[in-house]
Amino acid sequence: IATALDALAPDGHSPVWVVSGDSHAPGFSFSAAQARAVAQSQDLGLLWMVPNPPFHTRGDFLLDDAGRLHRLPASDAPQPPLAQPMTYANFALMRPALVEGLNAGNRAALGPFLHRAADAGSLAGQRWQGPWENVGTPAQWQALQA
Repeated sequence: IATALDALAPDGHSPVWVVSGDSHAPGFSFSAAQARAVAQSQDLGLLWMVPNPPFHTRGDFLLDDAGRLHRLPASDAPQPPLAQPMTYANFALMRPALVEGLNAGNRAALGPFLHRAADAGSLAGQRWQGPWENVGTPAQWQALQA
């Protein structure tokens, strides 16, 4: 992400689309209007979320009714009211500031950057209502093909 940011967001501020190559979501629209809405917000990012699949039952974040993402609490901690655990669908609009501190050419997990934004109240979430499949393993790819 950091390697491509200068080309994708030359102003250093505009949100960019970030999509994992192993997500299958037919019908997803890369909406210019949605990108403008994120650009006009104070959020560092907007992540599309899906119901937790069988291979990831805990989820990645809590999505509340106001469209805000929260870090999952420890298993014994109370959950924020009106928030549902969901899985990051691996498509998002992100501002360059979301990955601040990540240098071009360095590999790093995206999770800690997303958690930092969620902890700061700067991460929005939206449910993806269409079909979605993770195809990160050969078995998942074969199941999708079937």
